[in-house]
Amino acid sequence: MKRCIALILSLLLLLGVTHSASANDAAVLDRALSRWLSAYPSVRFSATLTLKAHMPFPEETLAMFNAVLGHVNIAGSIQRTDEMDESTLQISVGEKELLTLQEQSGENEAVMTLSLLPNRKLTTQGASPLDLLLETQKTVDSEGMETAEQNEVDSTQDTKQGDTLNTSDVESAFSALDAIAQLREIYQTLTEKTLPLTEEKRANYNIKGIGAGKWSHVARLTAEQSESMLTPLRAVLACGMDEEYRDELSQVTFEKGFIVALYQNSDKKDICLYMKGNLIYPDGDKRKMVWEWAFKTDGLIRTDSYRFEVSRLRGTADSRTISASYTQESRSEAFNIKGKTETTLKRAKVTDKSVVNVAMTGKQSADLVLSAEGTLSRDVTQTISGNTTKRAENAELALAITPDGEGAILSGTATYRKLTEKTVESEVLLTFAENASVIVPATAAMAPTITVIPSESSAISSLDLLDDAFTETGSDNAPQQDEYLVGTAPIGLSVYTIPSVETTIALDDATPAQINALIAEAAQSLAGKLLLAVAELPEEDAVLFGDGMTESDYAVFLSLLGI
Repeated sequence: MKRCIALILSLLLLLGVTHSASANDAAVLDRALSRWLSAYPSVRFSATLTLKAHMPFPEETLAMFNAVLGHVNIAGSIQRTDEMDESTLQISVGEKELLTLQEQSGENEAVMTLSLLPNRKLTTQGASPLDLLLETQKTVDSEGMETAEQNEVDSTQDTKQGDTLNTSDVESAFSALDAIAQLREIYQTLTEKTLPLTEEKRANYNIKGIGAGKWSHVARLTAEQSESMLTPLRAVLACGMDEEYRDELSQVTFEKGFIVALYQNSDKKDICLYMKGNLIYPDGDKRKMVWEWAFKTDGLIRTDSYRFEVSRLRGTADSRTISASYTQESRSEAFNIKGKTETTLKRAKVTDKSVVNVAMTGKQSADLVLSAEGTLSRDVTQTISGNTTKRAENAELALAITPDGEGAILSGTATYRKLTEKTVESEVLLTFAENASVIVPATAAMAPTITVIPSESSAISSLDLLDDAFTETGSDNAPQQDEYLVGTAPIGLSVYTIPSVETTIALDDATPAQINALIAEAAQSLAGKLLLAVAELPEEDAVLFGDGMTESDYAVFLSLLGI
């Protein structure tokens, strides 16, 4: 399920359902397309999956996979109001529903319910609850890789006791279009504070792709001045960065002589904000930094370039280098986005590099049909002690949003590919039907709510903590999911207690282990539902699960659904 939902989420992000900077590259398109998407407050879709390639299986096996996947339907809807966004996702096999997910997000809180977790409401104050679950699962899945990286750090000769290296994931470390949108909103808060400290001077600062800065306002801050500007300085540097690095930047101060410069063109319009100097960490560690954001627009076409370079002055290597350039064309009936972002993180002997390319065009017809097509790609290179591995992901989108009497329908295709060392490991085609019914999820009667905030010191499942809460409130013991079993339970089956009353779980306060317990329960429930659904498929379509299906075949099929 996780891979399917991740792909669906990318398309939901394209429509502006959620705004997490760490939820893959499609999220950045929301800002760029918001002008057109605002005309479609209600969108729904119905999609099917086709497996085009999956190593190492031949076409005959792929045909058997697709016979089963042909019965899988993914339906979704998005509703937007000024106060709240609501999205619904439903996955079924034939007539059997596998899961229904509902998420509501307002200005300060998001709430998610999942049919695989009965009587649970998952809440967050920041990112989407589903984003948080997927991000936690990604962390767990990559634990072995992270351990290998840490072993390399530990083996580095110049690593000193007490060194704390940034551990951001290179794939979510920076979002260029998010940075551009955020900087446009806040940069003047900083320049308004620094301009009174400067003198206007003639300049000839040429910026590639942007033009020449003919006027400059350069401020060299004293320790006292930078102290008084900590909030806007940190805010500007944090634009587009992942949450982990934003937390790191929220603690830095700026060494005496830190430079903040504003450049303007010959018409004295702002075209570049530049900063240079040393960052000081609470433990006294220092890092050298150069930061630049340059921009120009004629009202229709906007070009932005971004540069960020920061490196540790002493001790184990720890650096972050980012460069980005984007052009966005915005007209009443068309749009065009093209750009590239390169992010490199070096920690000790480990170097991670991500290269993202975005190319998207679209047009809106007189009857408000929006058509969009383009590509999204990411190439990731990791080098550990001189050994380099490469992997890539790319997606091709050809989509249309067509208004009708009940809102609008998303149709078209999306193709997702995953490559390792230029070899296609998997390729999935997602086809959106031209007709999609409105999803009407069942609404359970409201029950008393218990809010459970997991203990930071506890390493046990959040579900066990919920059991404790029920005991304290005097509720009857909740039924257990294994009551229907006859005979010996299957190997590996876990027993989970379902709360007897609706329970709110604050995911922001849960530990990764507690969140993973919820994911494990949902995955086990999904696996059980999937087996029952497949058992009812026509015999000719379920041949994959017959005597000819090996254990590895079955494992691959489950992996396609993320189980």
